Amino acid sequence: MSSEANKFIDWIKLSPKYLVGIIIASCFLIFMPNDILKFLSIDTFVESIKPILSFILIISVAMLLGALIAKIGFLLGGFLSIWLKTFQFKNRLKDLTKEEKEILISYLDNDTRSRRFNMTHGVVQGLVHEKILYQSTIMASGISQSYNIQPWAWKYLKKNRNLLE
Repeated sequence: MSSEANKFIDWIKLSPKYLVGIIIASCFLIFMPNDILKFLSIDTFVESIKPILSFILIISVAMLLGALIAKIGFLLGGFLSIWLKTFQFKNRLKDLTKEEKEILISYLDNDTRSRRFNMTHGVVQGLVHEKILYQSTIMASGISQSYNIQPWAWKYLKKNRNLLE
């Protein structure tokens, strides 16, 4: 690949903060009144490179807009992902079995976020798998293990205790 092509690729990789500077400089040179350009003794130089400056301005604005759109997309994607997971988790709490309800209500009735259960308890392990409960420590006491309720589940169930009836 030629060195000119490599230089162009490196230029495309510019950070948006540098693109803003290039846009400002290009606009300054393109739209500056001729009197000021003459005063700075760059009027003939600017006039000769105006097509190149215009091209640089268009490309820089397009790249800056592309970076902005990508950032907005990334943020919206993250927000949408969190919202969707929360929606799924809350819907899961609306579809609990009798035994799952008994386990979860024991947290609220005892006003505690941590309880001990048998490590082989299938329903507890199901709630762990569905990210409603989690193991608070890897240290087990015999066959008993400490399980905490997820903070989002704690808050939601305290506000919607009727889901456990």
